[in-house]
Amino acid sequence: MKRLVQLFISRSDSEHTRRQYKAIVSEWCAFCINPFEATVLQAMEFIAQQKERVGQEGRVVGSKRTVTAQTIARKHIVLRSFQQFLVQRKEAKENIFDFPILKFSGDAEKRPSEPLDQELVRKLCDVPSEHTKKGVLDRAIFACLFGNGCRRGELRDVRCGHVLSGDPVSYIVLRAKDQKTHERRLPPWAGERLMALLKQRLAEGASRADWLFVRYVQGKPVGQIGTKYIYYRFRSALKALALEGYSPHSARASLIAYLREKKVGDKEIMSITGHKTRFMLDRYDRRKLSGDKDPINFVTWGKE
Repeated sequence: MKRLVQLFISRSDSEHTRRQYKAIVSEWCAFCINPFEATVLQAMEFIAQQKERVGQEGRVVGSKRTVTAQTIARKHIVLRSFQQFLVQRKEAKENIFDFPILKFSGDAEKRPSEPLDQELVRKLCDVPSEHTKKGVLDRAIFACLFGNGCRRGELRDVRCGHVLSGDPVSYIVLRAKDQKTHERRLPPWAGERLMALLKQRLAEGASRADWLFVRYVQGKPVGQIGTKYIYYRFRSALKALALEGYSPHSARASLIAYLREKKVGDKEIMSITGHKTRFMLDRYDRRKLSGDKDPINFVTWGKE
């Protein structure tokens, strides 16, 4: 079983994700004793018992986080993927976690972040200094957030070789939530900021296989950034403008709302943001608009 678990978690390039997967699968194995002979009833019982932990403190010593319904839903998704992995390798006969995610009383639908208007986006993107290494890093991060609607987890795992220069559009290779890689294009102004970071990393001796987004301590790169880094740098920029109530995910909402204001069609927007369904777009913006031009050229944020 240890060998199979290791094979399963090794499919992810993210060390953070591998640790999460290992913890979730280990908890399930301890519950059912023998995953190869576990039943659907056991799987449902395991997920149902998690309900009692909603609102409790996390199991990590010293953690101030509480267990949420979203945490449990993620466990369900991971275990469903793990069980499907066993089925594909003929280690199990059926996917016992292939049932709807349980809804807990009091669950609220996750509400997307509020979008920022064009002027605020322009000011926020210009908060970091272009004259410091950390400033160049933050400018590139904000450019990807607002220029393409990238998720924090997607940016964290980008390597230097994942940046593809183009004229006028640049591309960045991202590993999406479905664990597949996708080429996502950036508008010229965002591409310039991303290329500035790439130039900085190459000057530091980084190879194509090295991380693009790294933390800096006293002007020296010290390792891959985490999603919390992006959150705190975004919050710091908000504070500089005396703003609050927004998060990095607000950039994704802002991009969708902005493109719809420009009368860009949903299909074209989805090709930029990586969304799979129009339903997800509607959670950010309810308007139904269409367009026939390449929408990436509209993402100027006042930088025409």
